[in-house]
Amino acid sequence: QRQMCIRDRGRAEFTILLLGKNGVGKSSTVNHLIGERKQKVNPYGVSTIDKPTVITRSVGIQPVAGGLLDMGAQDPINLYPDFHLTLIDTPGLVIGDRIHEATLNTVAEIAKVEPIDAVLFVDRLDVYDVSALDREVFEAVSRVLGAEIWGNTVLCLTHGELEPAKGQTYADAVSA
Repeated sequence: QRQMCIRDRGRAEFTILLLGKNGVGKSSTVNHLIGERKQKVNPYGVSTIDKPTVITRSVGIQPVAGGLLDMGAQDPINLYPDFHLTLIDTPGLVIGDRIHEATLNTVAEIAKVEPIDAVLFVDRLDVYDVSALDREVFEAVSRVLGAEIWGNTVLCLTHGELEPAKGQTYADAVSA
């Protein structure tokens, strides 16, 4: 059975919210997704943005056989010439050892105006660990944005080019 594609749902846009702690690679991920260096990045883990940044790009999407955008026998050329991808890059959700409530509240205000289709929760693969602070972040996101936000969330692990923590393999880090 064929899945319903975005266009079948009457949609010509898709919005992705990026969330995570400071210095995990949210802005670098945005740059990679849009194929240009739009967001400043800091290799030292210090956030370079102090408020959420909304970036929208119009893209022409061509269907992939068997994929979500597969339209069967239709001509794929210019099938989606005016599809809009919106990325919302956010500052880190933590300041020091506390949740950055102001950022979460600002994101909640944006979500009232710009419906969020998917969330990329970004964290670092090379130092991945679920700490008490991480649990506080998950609870704060659920409290402010609603627990249903996790139903459309993908864990995005970055910094894979770096070595994992001493004595640990990537397989160990991911399975923890």
